[in-house]
Amino acid sequence: MNNLTKKPKKKEELLKIWKEKKLEIENEKFALEIIQRLNYYRLSGYAKYFYSSNRDFITGSSFNTIYNLYLFDTELRKIVMTLTEEIELNFRSYVSSYIANNYGACAYLGYEEHSCNQKQ
Repeated sequence: MNNLTKKPKKKEELLKIWKEKKLEIENEKFALEIIQRLNYYRLSGYAKYFYSSNRDFITGSSFNTIYNLYLFDTELRKIVMTLTEEIELNFRSYVSSYIANNYGACAYLGYEEHSCNQKQ
């Protein structure tokens, strides 16, 4: 027997939940398009910063503010990933060179008896 009885909600129902919690929706058509494209639950992670203690939205909170926070986070993540990618590459290169030069070309295999020149 299936214990999963919760039915999925349509994007209009999900937006209605936010409206009932007093979120300002400047352009409902735009909000529905964004919910369809990004997913309500992905955006709800950003919405939580605008909840009051009674789980309604703080006065003046808007869908556009939540969406703009999402966009800011996306751009910040891209910048950080770009910067850390080079650091990661340099670190991996340094570690592999250090291991190969100090312990042999096959040291990464984890045991001394192995030789890269041995035939299997």
